[in-house]
Amino acid sequence: MTIEPKPYVVRGGLEGLEPEPPVERPTPVEPPTRTSRADRLARRPAAVPDAAPPAQQLRRNVAGNRVPTSTWLPSRLAVRVRAEYTSRGVGAGELFKEAVEFSAEHLPRLIRETTVEPTSPAPAGELFAAPKPATRPRAFNEPTETVCYRMAKADQHTLDDLVSRWGATSRRHLIGCALDHYFAHHHEE
Repeated sequence: MTIEPKPYVVRGGLEGLEPEPPVERPTPVEPPTRTSRADRLARRPAAVPDAAPPAQQLRRNVAGNRVPTSTWLPSRLAVRVRAEYTSRGVGAGELFKEAVEFSAEHLPRLIRETTVEPTSPAPAGELFAAPKPATRPRAFNEPTETVCYRMAKADQHTLDDLVSRWGATSRRHLIGCALDHYFAHHHEE
């Protein structure tokens, strides 16, 4: 479809000008109609659960109960976690559980030793009237990175129980202490 430009036309008519050629108008296109998600799903063919190969079914069942989440770990540990995945193919969630199991008898002591105590509010400085806020207890006093992992809800609840039982400041504190001990001592055995 081509639309040619209109010739210059002056009102009042001029002799010798040809009449405007007819312009081809595009046919109106109706806007797409919105359908609900339920309607779109109803139009899809029903999935056959047995149609997937057994390996995919197993992967689906194993991953089905795992929940994606993330935690902040010191950069030096995050690099080691990624290296373990690359070299051994162990995901971060599995590595965290392996490290906690390996370090369980040492974790209460390690957690006490690594907790950075909170500070009280500092008085206001010379330029600003508001006092400096107090800090919360921290697990690590070093740069951190986000590490994403998958872990079953039940395993996450177990980690949370261990956090409260052993006095860690957070799940990341427990995981970080366990990884520190694991990377330092695991290959010695």
